[in-house]
Amino acid sequence: MYTAMLICLVLIALAVNTHFFVACVASAFLPCGIPQPYRCRACQGKNWQRAFPTASKEDIRNFLAVFVNAFVFSDSQKLNFHPDDTILAVYRALYPANRWLPVIDMDELETLEEIMETDYGLSLRRLWNENEHLTLGELFAATRQKA
Repeated sequence: MYTAMLICLVLIALAVNTHFFVACVASAFLPCGIPQPYRCRACQGKNWQRAFPTASKEDIRNFLAVFVNAFVFSDSQKLNFHPDDTILAVYRALYPANRWLPVIDMDELETLEEIMETDYGLSLRRLWNENEHLTLGELFAATRQKA
């Protein structure tokens, strides 16, 4: 009888703590924050203005906010990205290839694709098919052509 009660208590404890356990394991494998190559950069605002002299600071910041939100980065880090940064390089820095573990991401690329379609009327998939090494600057230019 005590054994059955003990087993029930252990199962209840496991059920209650399962969410905590899953969160701990996930946090060990999922990335947190902007990847290292981009984290230590100075503000890239001047590079964006040089690349797009007719774009307003607000347009550039709004576009970069969409990008960092899709990747679940902090909004305060949006100007760490340069117009020549490729979207795939950012993704790969966030999720480095590991031949032993499958990549479990947070659907950043799918989220970006959905936002580009909804907010800008752009097919990220089509742009990507035309240019596998699509840069943030090229994507921003495409949003400006649509406007």
